Amino acid sequence: MEAAAQQRGTPARPPIPATTAARPETSARPVRSDALLAAARTLLPVLEAGRPLDAATLRAALTDAFGASDAAGAWAWKDAYEAAEAAVVMFVQRFGRAMRRSAGPGPDGLRRMLAMLEAVAALEPSHTRRSEDQVRLQQFSTPLPLAYAALQAATVRSGDTVLEPSAGTGMLAVMAECALGGGAGGRLRLNEIAQARTGLLAGLFPGTTVTSVDAEAVADRLPRVVPTVVMMNPPFSATPGVDRNRHDADLRHVRSAFSMLPTGGRLVAITSEGCVPGDAAWTGAFDSFDPPARCVFSMAIDGRAYARRGTGFATRLTVLDRSAEPGIEFNRTARAGDAAALLDAIIAQVTPRLPVAPDAEPAPPLRDLFGTPDPAKAPRRRTRRPAATPQSGQARDWGPVAELAVECGPAAPVAADADAGTAGPYASWRPDAVRIPGAVPHPTPLVQSAAMAAVPMPVPAFRPMLPERVVSEGLLSDAQLESVVLAGEAHSRRLAATYRIGSGWETVNRCDDDEASTGDDASPVTSDGETLSAPARFRRGWMLGDGTGCGKGRQVAAIILENRLRGRTRALWLSQSDKLLEDARRDWTALGGLDSDVIPLGSFRQGAEIPLAEGILFCTYATLRSPSRQGKPSRLDQVVEWLAGSLDEDDRHAFDGVIVFDEAHAMANAAGAKGARGEIKPSQQVTVRS
Repeated sequence: MEAAAQQRGTPARPPIPATTAARPETSARPVRSDALLAAARTLLPVLEAGRPLDAATLRAALTDAFGASDAAGAWAWKDAYEAAEAAVVMFVQRFGRAMRRSAGPGPDGLRRMLAMLEAVAALEPSHTRRSEDQVRLQQFSTPLPLAYAALQAATVRSGDTVLEPSAGTGMLAVMAECALGGGAGGRLRLNEIAQARTGLLAGLFPGTTVTSVDAEAVADRLPRVVPTVVMMNPPFSATPGVDRNRHDADLRHVRSAFSMLPTGGRLVAITSEGCVPGDAAWTGAFDSFDPPARCVFSMAIDGRAYARRGTGFATRLTVLDRSAEPGIEFNRTARAGDAAALLDAIIAQVTPRLPVAPDAEPAPPLRDLFGTPDPAKAPRRRTRRPAATPQSGQARDWGPVAELAVECGPAAPVAADADAGTAGPYASWRPDAVRIPGAVPHPTPLVQSAAMAAVPMPVPAFRPMLPERVVSEGLLSDAQLESVVLAGEAHSRRLAATYRIGSGWETVNRCDDDEASTGDDASPVTSDGETLSAPARFRRGWMLGDGTGCGKGRQVAAIILENRLRGRTRALWLSQSDKLLEDARRDWTALGGLDSDVIPLGSFRQGAEIPLAEGILFCTYATLRSPSRQGKPSRLDQVVEWLAGSLDEDDRHAFDGVIVFDEAHAMANAAGAKGARGEIKPSQQVTVRS
């Protein structure tokens, strides 16, 4: 498997730009966002005067802001529409609270407020010219009346923290800002992946943190954000970096954002009409949540609500609470013809908000499956940590541990057009012979070679033993859990042949069939005078060849954890550089382990006994080459003695813990060769001893 992003030459996990200033430093085109803001300020007096934003008005404002006309290529009509939307946001910021006061209290007041907002929205231009980017990224902003109806469903309170994962030009955000009251910047979190829109949002909502990550995995990318309310209008079938439509894209967005809510939090989402709570796709996405997703309202919306945005696609507004209370039955065929009908249904049907758990910290089902550091953190100097001892180690609480349920057998047939967007020698990866109920999908698209995809995978019999929260909290994706199963299947078997190991631990000699069948434990001597060990059968190894973006370190840590829970408490993690120690610790602690479980070999003097009853010993290939000196055993002897308990042959052969060869290409060539200038010796990196 390889991350699809890698095949396109782009990084699998982009950095997370964030800004709290009026102009984001990370915007790819700050001039464009500044020009849009300037145009919006020019258009605001037109709205205040009650005049429509017609084509002539827009052209004059945009030409003045960009310094050239659209004919000269300085701006496109999509820019004009976004400037008009920004002007509407400014209008609501200036007059929204006063309009709400004048509308009066009660349901009738809500309806009067909606009517005033509909009058403002009628002054906006119709989006009659669509750009390729708008269609590809599905940038159809929420109409102002629909945003107000969503606000009433969200029931935003003054103390809430509101997140909008796909903020666009800020239509939903300005509704939340008005409900939060003055000084809402610190309690409003906005995210928008389009860089020009990110700059526009930063200018419209100064003091508000605006991030620019893929909202399909917002829980992964913004793990420390704890919203009490989420208001969202995600793309329905578009995913950044993926050229084909994904009809569950909006469901992925909703699931990721919902996982960030604490108990009692509420999410309001405008999705495609087909994203229906309770159907098969919905149940598969939400059945692992605790507390679960409680649907309190869902209604389809006629496509005419988006007519002025350049599309007639039917939508659906769904309200979810994070609560163990049972959900509310809703009419799946009910449809609102416009925002007014939707508001009436919300007033009549949406239940009051539940209290939010005090000091709640959500346990998101989707977590950082790659361990990418947050660039908002200041870089820290690496320091050598003291070695942990059994006395200093802290208690670990893995939670309930059990063998995971694994569904095996051929996967369901895939529709002929399922891979229509896959070109060249690659095919999309999907769970095949290994399927774990409740496992979260991998947060980025994965591909495999078409040849591998055409070969059915053997059905494994191995069942991994892991903490239940690894699945329930999404600590490992379905693809990563598949690796744990396949590794365990390989490690549970032995190679068919029998071998004898040389006394220098450098040579391996295969026994002939007669010698293996008699089980002769005698230790023969080779013609070179080397004594061979008793016959032994090696346990099978497993090669992890995933590409960038699959989270190989997390998979390795899970394999070690699985063995640890079965009583194999000592493991060796070999890698290319000691700078990768912190990466190993990061992946181990992400599964619930402690930093002190991963101990560098350099913490112990050469020849000294390693005083650890259990743990993960981290060592580089170069360190392992260190020979014996001044009567002290070599580093290799030191490591083997700790792993096996002694250097006796029986103990060495009995060791069955995990040995990880990370960055395995750094081991170099184990065999010699003949070159143009004579024989080439094998690398000491592999033979270990000179």
